[in-house]
Amino acid sequence: MFAAAHSTPKSTDFADGDSHGSASSSRPSRQPTGSTCTCIYTRNMRTTIELKPEHRAKLLELAARQGEKGFSSVIAEAIESHLARTAENDEARRRALQLRGTLSRKDADGLRHTAEALRDS
Repeated sequence: MFAAAHSTPKSTDFADGDSHGSASSSRPSRQPTGSTCTCIYTRNMRTTIELKPEHRAKLLELAARQGEKGFSSVIAEAIESHLARTAENDEARRRALQLRGTLSRKDADGLRHTAEALRDS
């Protein structure tokens, strides 16, 4: 949920002095130059997602096992897990890139040979 407060733009707030796109105007609406928007986010926010029927059924089943009527908590848990895994992967990639060039030529050739042997097996 969020609350938003908007200032009401006047026709002089627009770059060309035009009104803000009234229905009688044939031109597209103009964006105000002096408008402000303050958004205050609370704990949760509502959104809409598209699901395949079989995914919805599985989510409802998982939620029911957890004693929930809806599956919002299951979705939230999946998002948290995905974001954590993405952060871990990014960190592992960063650490791996820092190692670039730290092996000797002999060690790199040996590692390459071992990797090729594993792929061929």
